[in-house]
Amino acid sequence: MSAPVLRLEGVRKAFRQGGWWQRRTVQAVADVSLSVMPGETLALVGESGSGKSTVARLALRLLAPDAGRIWWGEREVSGLSARALRPLRRHVQMVFQDPYASLNPRMRIGEAVGEGLLIHEPGLSRAERRRRVAAMLEEVGIPADAHDRYPHEFSGGQRQRIGIARALILRPRVLVLDEPTSALDVSVQAQIIALLLRLQREHGIGYLFITHDLALVRWVAARVAVMFAGRIVEEAPVEALFAAPRHPYTEALLLAQPAAHPRARREETVPAAEAPPADQGCPFAPRCPHAREDCRRQMPPFIEEGARRFACWHPRP
Repeated sequence: MSAPVLRLEGVRKAFRQGGWWQRRTVQAVADVSLSVMPGETLALVGESGSGKSTVARLALRLLAPDAGRIWWGEREVSGLSARALRPLRRHVQMVFQDPYASLNPRMRIGEAVGEGLLIHEPGLSRAERRRRVAAMLEEVGIPADAHDRYPHEFSGGQRQRIGIARALILRPRVLVLDEPTSALDVSVQAQIIALLLRLQREHGIGYLFITHDLALVRWVAARVAVMFAGRIVEEAPVEALFAAPRHPYTEALLLAQPAAHPRARREETVPAAEAPPADQGCPFAPRCPHAREDCRRQMPPFIEEGARRFACWHPRP
């Protein structure tokens, strides 16, 4: 069996907020463990502020974890310095949410896409680098004459294709995709997702796909991890999770999806009103209609059920 291309184990990250007179520590990510296999898409979902983007930055080692371990393939990178990480970064790349903000408006497309080659393959000649960039642009559906043009000359969908080309030019083993289609029109979203799926089939890349769009998750992912208040509360194969969520928060997320017809809506058992996560016990307890005294007193451990795991004292049947 092949090893994961990305693995996090017990990762924690806290941030300090406020001035020196009123400083407090906020736990953004707590004990997160996940893995991505070659050619697999793991979707990471949850409401805004749940810690998804912080997990992405930790996975890319743009942030150093306070505790826990991170592997890129078989290499642990948790405590490596920026200098030691630099030659390894070609194996883990990112596609950003905003395709315009992620491109330097003063840099030609060929320079932006080929920048990674300058860093990681400095021995390439200019002609060879240009050939590699042209081939990569063609692979993502951008014409070769784009090489000497600027980002403002392209549409949003084209710019995202360019961002994908820039991420793939070094042939990484895993891509971290942070809401890669949310800034695009619906029809363009479908084209970008189809492109990502084709590239994954052809190159065997693993995807950590961060999104709030559960309909999209069902289309692109094999497994899904659900985050709430900095913790993964449930992880399961996509179809199993959609058919029978075990954690009340997962159930709430699925109930919040628009239904094609009123008759298709399930009876809502989780209140829509928000409440701050609990500091003690299960963080979801203040919002959970099934919470009991043990939920408020102690953090639930993970329960393993085959390929599924969830952290709940009183899971849904």
